[in-house]
Amino acid sequence: MSKKKFPYIYRLFGLLFAITLFFSFSGSAPLGNTGAPGDSVCNTCHFGGSQTGNVDILGIIDVDNPIIPGKTYNVEVRIELLSGNSPRAGFEFIALDGNTAVSPSTGTLSNFGTNVGFGTSGNRTYARHVGGENTYTGGIASYFFDWTAPASSNNPISFYAVANIANGSGTSGDLIVFDNDQAIALPVDLTDFKVRDEKNGTVALSWQTASEVNSDFFEVLRSEDGSSFQSLGKIEAAGFSNENQEYSFLDQSPIYNRNSYYRLKQYDYNGDHYFSDIQTIQATEYNNTHLNVFPNPAVRSSCLFIDYFSELAYPDAQMRILDMHGRSVMTNEQLDAGIEKGLTKVVVDINELPVGQYILHITNEGRVLENHMFVVSQ
Repeated sequence: MSKKKFPYIYRLFGLLFAITLFFSFSGSAPLGNTGAPGDSVCNTCHFGGSQTGNVDILGIIDVDNPIIPGKTYNVEVRIELLSGNSPRAGFEFIALDGNTAVSPSTGTLSNFGTNVGFGTSGNRTYARHVGGENTYTGGIASYFFDWTAPASSNNPISFYAVANIANGSGTSGDLIVFDNDQAIALPVDLTDFKVRDEKNGTVALSWQTASEVNSDFFEVLRSEDGSSFQSLGKIEAAGFSNENQEYSFLDQSPIYNRNSYYRLKQYDYNGDHYFSDIQTIQATEYNNTHLNVFPNPAVRSSCLFIDYFSELAYPDAQMRILDMHGRSVMTNEQLDAGIEKGLTKVVVDINELPVGQYILHITNEGRVLENHMFVVSQ
């Protein structure tokens, strides 16, 4: 009778082994085993594996550091098998507000990929494998989900991930690997930064923030080459805010007729600072001018009078008289004397000009200021 029981005992052990194997692949990772402060570690149960590998948290620190408040990051927990045998791998992930045993999780988890879900234990919410572990492709097993950064944080944000590089025969013979990163949340969420030529001799800068933490002031910087910047002034920041804040600054002495580059330098109360993206603009010089050429028509045996009023001085300006083919037909010291701020008067003897149509052409450093047609009559 006793011999007949052995097949059933073997079957029972086989069934228990199959159940263990099934749950090692198909269950969910137990919560709180990331190795973060206050968490346990998986290698108290999973150990003894001869395989080698690692786990990496991708899509957050390698994209932004500091972290941008409210931004959604596409996270990949990538598990790499370097050597040995492992049919599948599982994971668990958490983001902490701080880095202590009592730090709560922070941010929002969403958009879970294949075999990814979440679980909450106390004040911590984890992303983890559920319903089974992913297999390897080219030695890589990856899990995907989204993590949205909090609107604000006064603490560094700490990221922890653990991976079980399983051997498929239960808990013994598994390899547990860890990864952790830390970043700070950007104190100011700059949502809009624009520069605009006001066409009146000024360049207007405007920017908007969606949230601010510990923000002291903004410094407005300008450059002629995009690399070497000088300070134009400072604007006081809101300090702490979860509402939209709008700011503006007026550059009253802009760079004209070539590219200029603007950026913001935001300072915290503790002296830390961060730069905005660079905005490029080519401002057009504004000048209130008035040109009077008389008499027109001018009699050939007389003189041509030129009155030019300008709010700006152009000491290197040149006046030329061109024929209708664009050829210079007259120049003299008066025409090359430049333009003063205010009223500049020039008298030109046109006795030698043939009867016809002409253009008074005024330039400054290669830029055309005026083109004015006049007639010389007999």
